[in-house]
Amino acid sequence: MCFVGRKRVIGADPLAEDLAGTELFRGLVGPATGEIEFIAAEDLSTIVNAANGNPDVSSVPMLNWKAFCTRYKIQDIAALKINIEGGEYGLLADLDSNDYAKIDQIAVSFHDWRWPERKSATSAALFRFGLEGFDVRQINQALNWHLAVKS
Repeated sequence: MCFVGRKRVIGADPLAEDLAGTELFRGLVGPATGEIEFIAAEDLSTIVNAANGNPDVSSVPMLNWKAFCTRYKIQDIAALKINIEGGEYGLLADLDSNDYAKIDQIAVSFHDWRWPERKSATSAALFRFGLEGFDVRQINQALNWHLAVKS
């Protein structure tokens, strides 16, 4: 289902192009607010700790979840899609019960297929979804996409 033109669509991506009928934050949503070093690669864009003279690294704005919701005056969320190359763990940890209460469904790609040491963090996030009243099912095994729908 296409939400554009039917629902308010807000995206966050430092590399995306504007799409008519949507709002775009040209940055990242993560565990902190400020500037963050970011590198864009063909197969995986990611946050980096230090540029070390790498010309592919750029500084991009980051908003934490609460600041993002305040900036865009977000009250209710029909669908939240999260695919942030390992950053999903910090973002989900930033949400509290009041945040989860305003979300109807969450689609998230957990990147423990790329970093197996994060499997316990994935399990904890899925458990939290259940505690917050979501029914959860895996919708893509290869890229570990899950869909959490409010019960």
